[in-house]
Amino acid sequence: MAVISTRCDFGPAEIIEDGVSGLLVPVDDVDRLAAALKILMLDDSLRGSFAAAGYQTVLRFSTETVMAKWDSCIRQVAAANRRSQGRPLRRGRDELRSGD
Repeated sequence: MAVISTRCDFGPAEIIEDGVSGLLVPVDDVDRLAAALKILMLDDSLRGSFAAAGYQTVLRFSTETVMAKWDSCIRQVAAANRRSQGRPLRRGRDELRSGD
């Protein structure tokens, strides 16, 4: 699906690459929004191109991809913490509950 969004301070511009995976228009610019809509309504090829690029964007932000990045980040921070303190991290909450 082709997308059009506003180029607000945070959010859409971090996800949508203007002219590649969608169109970004200035906030509160109704004329530019109308022009963007007209462009996409009249250009089947461009809509298809945006849809294909958009699918790749969806994959970049899938639950699996995002969780893998969080996991890697947390592991790196934990490893750095262990190295800087010279001692192992405390046992996890589940281990403490089981009494092991």
